[in-house]
Amino acid sequence: MAEGRAGVKWDEDNIKATYHPADKDYGHMKIDEPDTPYAAPLEGESSDDELPDLDLGEVSATLSDVAAAQDQANAVWQEDSSESKGAEELVAKREHNAFMSKRKEHYDMRAAMARARAMMDEEDDEDDEENQGQAEGESTEAVPSAGPLKQ
Repeated sequence: MAEGRAGVKWDEDNIKATYHPADKDYGHMKIDEPDTPYAAPLEGESSDDELPDLDLGEVSATLSDVAAAQDQANAVWQEDSSESKGAEELVAKREHNAFMSKRKEHYDMRAAMARARAMMDEEDDEDDEENQGQAEGESTEAVPSAGPLKQ
């Protein structure tokens, strides 16, 4: 370092001894796990390359039978769904209207303010009645006088 220049001097040996002790291994983990088992095919078994012969006519007939059965099932399901669709729409409309009316009632601020005013008036009336009862009780009790005030 130059004479007139101040700077930081790192004690790298101390840092290495503190943060990287010799007996500690960082970043390496030993996993004790057996290898994946693999069984080689036996000599008498056939390999995957040999496929049995297929009759394409038989496969296409089976596929057409399955497709016809699926079309019939879809047709029956569509008939049922079209009949119930009108009823479902009616139920959905009723539920929506009920929701809208409940929401309108919930957010009716004019009615909420009227209820709040009525509750506050009732509380004020109760407080006035309590205060009147206390004032009447005080008038019957003898209050000692301190005497005339001197000026």
